[in-house]
Amino acid sequence: TLLTPAAAARQWTDRLGAMLLLSGGIGALSGSMGALASASIPRIPTGPAIVLVSSLILVLSLMLAPSRGMVWAMLRDRRVQVRIRRENLLKDLYLAGERGAGFQEAVSLPVLMGYRGLSGAGLLRSARRLVRTSHLERMGDRLRLTGDGIREAAKVVRKHRLWESYLSHRLELPPDHLHRDAEMMEHALSDEVVDDLDRMLGYPEYDPHGKPIPREAS
Repeated sequence: TLLTPAAAARQWTDRLGAMLLLSGGIGALSGSMGALASASIPRIPTGPAIVLVSSLILVLSLMLAPSRGMVWAMLRDRRVQVRIRRENLLKDLYLAGERGAGFQEAVSLPVLMGYRGLSGAGLLRSARRLVRTSHLERMGDRLRLTGDGIREAAKVVRKHRLWESYLSHRLELPPDHLHRDAEMMEHALSDEVVDDLDRMLGYPEYDPHGKPIPREAS
């Protein structure tokens, strides 16, 4: 009972003073509401009622607190996953342009689905958002990067290839150990960190696999 208000308060603030005040408030609220419930409802002891109210506040705090709440954490994770799917789609179109006839050539949805084993519905959700933001053009079941889309996709590819270069040149990892780690890091690296990597590596033109590293203005 003594720890529950403090645990609930901790979900809402990182400051000790604010946590102490909030903990006291939660304890007072739990006590008053528990006593009121005990007085209003027959055969409910005051002590268990206070514990129940305090526990309910803790559960709500664990679920809804903005910084640590489970609900907000799930929403943040969902937003990250949506962003990663959009970036992957842009990158796949960019790589298809490198392998094919250039970025002006549209790529069909079935081909894109085969790159990562995605469903058509999931791919279309990402594509619709990118069309609205003018990063893609859709022509039936085919997609093509716009100028903005090429620049945004180039940023993702640049992060990937610079991180592979870092792993290869600084950590001396073998080529077959580079791709998976770079696939994750390309979505996490900030533009500032990427610029630092580029400078630290001496502005390399090609990654360890011999593929060109896009410049920032690409």
